[in-house]
This record gives sequence, C-alpha cells and structure tokens, in this order.
Amino acid sequence: MVTDATPHIRALLGRNIGAGAILDAASRLREDPAATNVLSAMGLAVGTGAPPEVRAALAEQLRRVLASALLDAEHLTWILAASSIPGAEAQTIAKTLAALRLNVLDGSREPYGLPPDVWVTITGPDVLVDLLFQPLNVFATFVRAVFTTWQGALDAGARTYWENKLPDEATTSIELFILRGWGVPIAPFAALETGVGAAKRVIEGLDLEPVDSVDDLPWERNPDPFVNQSAFVSVPARESGGLADRFYGHVFSNDFWEVVEAPYRPRRRMEPLPPYGVLSVPFREIPRLYASSADELLAMCSTIARHVSKQGTGVNRILFRGQTREYTLPRDKTTLKALYGRDDVIEPSLVPSASRRPPSSATQMAFASVLELASVSPAVQQETWRSILGDRQKVAFAQHYGLATDALDLTEDVKVALWFALTRLDPATENDFVASPVDEDNVSVLYLFRVGEFDARAIDVVDSPSSRPALQRGWVSSGSWGWRANRAATRLEAAIYFPGSVRNALALPATTELFRPPTDEPVTRIAQELLERLPESVVGAELARALYSIVT
Repeated sequence: MVTDATPHIRALLGRNIGAGAILDAASRLREDPAATNVLSAMGLAVGTGAPPEVRAALAEQLRRVLASALLDAEHLTWILAASSIPGAEAQTIAKTLAALRLNVLDGSREPYGLPPDVWVTITGPDVLVDLLFQPLNVFATFVRAVFTTWQGALDAGARTYWENKLPDEATTSIELFILRGWGVPIAPFAALETGVGAAKRVIEGLDLEPVDSVDDLPWERNPDPFVNQSAFVSVPARESGGLADRFYGHVFSNDFWEVVEAPYRPRRRMEPLPPYGVLSVPFREIPRLYASSADELLAMCSTIARHVSKQGTGVNRILFRGQTREYTLPRDKTTLKALYGRDDVIEPSLVPSASRRPPSSATQMAFASVLELASVSPAVQQETWRSILGDRQKVAFAQHYGLATDALDLTEDVKVALWFALTRLDPATENDFVASPVDEDNVSVLYLFRVGEFDARAIDVVDSPSSRPALQRGWVSSGSWGWRANRAATRLEAAIYFPGSVRNALALPATTELFRPPTDEPVTRIAQELLERLPESVVGAELARALYSIVT
C-alpha cells in the first residue's frame, strides 16, 4: 500500500527539470549573484473540489520532497556545459543552485493573494522558483487531472472503484496516495464473497507470484483489477491468499484452481496454421502466418489491416514491430499447463526494456534535458513540456533512442518494421552498431498490433525532420510495467514469419533514412558534444552508455 508518495513525486519532478530553465538560471546568477536572495512565489492550482485533508496530505508530501536534495550539482554542471560559461564558473553556479531550497505553504495561507483554487504556495529564491516552474507544473497538471476526473465521477454517482489507466509506477503511486486519502474505494472488480476467509492452502509448483490478500492487492505493482478471471467466467474468491501472473497481471485466489481449469484457455480456438500454428495470450489465440515471398508478406499485411479497419471506431489501425527473431516468455511446462490446459503453447515475449534493466534517474534526467536542448522551436514546445503530456512524450523519445523505458517502440510504416526484421545490428563500439542484412535462411518476424489505449505517437515532439522517431514514423505502446510487463502482447492481431531472402524483393528504406549520422541528428549530436566537454562526468557517461547509433 502506498503510504509515502515522496519517492514517486521526486522521480516525476526530477525527470522534468528542463535544460532551458537551468541555462536561464545560470545566466541570471552570472548577471546578478544576489538573485538567490530575491524571494518569489508560485501557486499550484488543483481545483476547488479537492478535499482539504487530501490537499494538505499531498502538500506535506511535496514539502518533504522539496526539503530534500532535489537538484544534483553533477547533473546541473553537465547541462551547463552546453552554455558558454567557463567550466569552473559553471561548477560554482551548479553548486549554488543545488544548495537552494524552497518552502511549501499549505492552501490555507495565501500571502500573495492567489486565487481560491490554489492548492499550495511555493516560495523561495527567485531563481530556483523559476528553475522548478516546469517540473512543478507537470506535477500540478497531473494532480489536477486526478482530482477533476474523480470529482466528476463522484458527483455523477458513478461506480468509483479504481482501475489503473496510468502508464508508469510513479504516476500510479501518486494517484493511489490521493485516492486512499480521499476514501475512494480501491478494490478488485470481482464477485468476492462476503468475509473472504484466510488463506487455507498454498499452491506450489507454479511460476506465479504469491499474493497475501486478493481483496487488498498491491496496486502499485499494476495488477489486473479483475480477480479470478477466466475465458468464460469469473468466480468468487473464498480465500484471501492467491497467485499473480507477473506478465499479464491476472490474480487468482488459491481456491480458484479447484473450480476452474486452464483460465487462459481461448474463448475461440483457431485451427493451427501450418507450419507455425498460433501464439497464445490470455483468452486468445493469435495466428502465426508464414510468407515465403515479399509479395505474399505485403499481401498478408494489407489483408489484416483491411480486416481491422472494418471493426469499429477507435481500434481500426494497425502498428508494426519487426524483429530478427522471436522471443517467448520463460514459463515452465507445469505453469503453462495450469494456465492454458496445454504445455506446448507459445507465449510471445514483448516485455519492455525497463522490466529487464531499470533505468537510472540520472540517465532519465540527462536525456530529458538533451531532448529539450534539441528542440529547434522551444517557444512552441514549452507548454507541452510543462504538462504531464510532455512527460510521456519524453518517454516515447527515450525508447526510440535506446534508453530503458516501460514502452515498446512500434511504427506505422510496415517498410520500417521490415527493415528492423531483416537487418542485423552488430556492435562496432560500446554504443555504435553496424547494420547488415540477416542471412537468407534467417526466420524473421513481423508483429501486427491493434492500436490500444496506451499507444502514443512519438513524432514531431522535437521539431526537426531528422529526429529518429520522425524518420521511423515511430509510435510507442506504454503501460507494460509491474505485473503487466507483457501487456503489449494482448494487442497482437497476427505474427508473420518469413525468410531473410525476401529482403531482395523489398524496397526497404536505406539505413541513413532511418538513422542519421550522430553528428547530423540533434539529440545524439548534443549528447556527444556534452560528453566531449565533460569527459569525466558520471551523468554524461551513463547517458552515453544508454544511447545507441548506427554507423556506416
């Protein structure tokens, strides 16, 4: 249960500290060192409907964050390397900024005559208030959206049980803190029997995560809200103990297994298609098609896209992902048999990189700053960066540049996906790769996804035609984290397999059309310049290890 949201607030603020604000703050300090003594204030508004006790509790959480070491001198120095400020002076300015602190007043004190919907008032050194204006507004826009959404539901008398629709752990945990303080019911969507009993047994031998109570799930781990769900029926839980699937988030009480066999059994069985049969995800089977020629491959893509386009508004688009090989989830046969009723099913693994190697906060902060520096029209982008939407767009870009995120990179252009499916990337250096065609007998795979609620377009965030997501017509599918790490697989419509030899008959983009040289691409160019200016910087070294480029 989330009783302390400060780590998550700190993470959200930290990854949204803007490079532009840092550079502006440094310029002001150079011109007027006394700027650290000039006080100013900023009020964060969340709407008049927010309960006072919840506002006060969240204000206390924010106060704790701002009283701790939020700004890192190493990170500030690294960003200041992008300016004309000499290195020694930049370090002095960075240390000065890192030493400054803000003060958070609760909503009952409005010494600056701020409007009545102000949630908290933040006061402190003028230069620091300006520097943190962007991340605090990102936080405020998110909190305001939470209050507005739930107040509307309560006023309408709608069912108020919580279902997670957020794309990462930080925002989920902050929302849970608010709702628990508000008293909004947070419980599974399940027909739980009155007075669910204590755990009476332990289910052994299955590669699933133990759960202490199915009636009080650890929501910060992103479980599915429907307990004891199967393909055809959901049954009430009679015992509190249970098991959770750490790939799809489904939770089952221990007594469930006595009543239902193979909960992931498909609602409709497909005839296996030779030679590849089907893929399996909870409650569905997905066709595994084989194309022996380029024409057959493209015809299959067109047929599936037309089929999906006729199925309704909002879900009528196909996105693609190409891989040189297929990966499957690491399930043992006993667990597969228990879940699907068969031990020979094939579960595709589409787990985002952050689930395998969590990113460091320093790397996230550094990349976000570089991304802002790369924007050629900062005036247009500024309002975006100051909102929670900007936070998610940064994640979308990070995924396309090689950083570990909770997102999966996709594309709307089938030719781009086929380039990735038919191209081997061999390391040239630690972060540079050389592209070459796969062997002609290699079996590649093209995944076709239906657009889902967590899919977001990652194009034109940086206003430059040479940015990597723009070149690759990039999208991301987020929301795959915690116990639902393989959530993207549930959006699959089909998987098409084909030999490497089809490349010869396809007009694929050239490598330079998808990956500009590092010196021509704004994000990688700026990151490299900063690394050269501060070769000993820990921040720069971490970011350099995360970014990748294709060299020719």
